[in-house]
Amino acid sequence: MATLSVVSSVPQGIRWLSSFNPYPPRAQRVFWAVIEGLVAATLLLAGGLQALRRASLTSGLPMTLLLLLAA
Repeated sequence: MATLSVVSSVPQGIRWLSSFNPYPPRAQRVFWAVIEGLVAATLLLAGGLQALRRASLTSGLPMTLLLLLAA
């Protein structure tokens, strides 16, 4: 399930990281894909799926608070 989630969300994340350009340069897409893969692999090797979940929650919490304040 985690693999399916990552595989389906990586292209959207790369597009977002590429400044919303609908057709970012190939080198930029490859760069961000490698960076995302390395971060995920490092988290999985360092602490398994629990570390990946913790990092996801930790990075998403501030955005949630900002969205609640903006509403």
